[in-house]
Amino acid sequence: MSHRTALDTLQLLAKRESDSAARQLSSAIAQHGSARQRLDMLIDLRTEYAQRLQRQSGEGMSIASIRNFQAFMEKIDDAIAGQARLEASASARVEQANAGWHTKKRAEKIWEALIRRSDRSAALKAQKQDRKLMDEFASRAARHDMDSSAAD
Repeated sequence: MSHRTALDTLQLLAKRESDSAARQLSSAIAQHGSARQRLDMLIDLRTEYAQRLQRQSGEGMSIASIRNFQAFMEKIDDAIAGQARLEASASARVEQANAGWHTKKRAEKIWEALIRRSDRSAALKAQKQDRKLMDEFASRAARHDMDSSAAD
């Protein structure tokens, strides 16, 4: 039974690692979602300011105002580029965490399969032992009946 206890311990450790990997994956997904949301917000902001520049330039703007708008748009573009890098990095972390979780989950399932196999093997061994005891009992009973018949 100590063999089964060792398997149970190893399976428990594999489950804990799998659960930890699942939490890491969940966290990575949340961080990616947040990074994507900020990127979308910056893109929407840029679109809004581009439309505003279009409207106001049609109404007439000073050169200084146009330059200020363009400088602001460049800053938004820089922020978008930076956020896009962060989003790509977060996406890579999701892929990495997903691969790690799959690896840990596979290990957990392997230990579960080994435990099932061990349980089946122990059950078959117990059945074989029971059959042997029953055969031995039947054999003794038959010998006892033959001895009783011969004594009569």
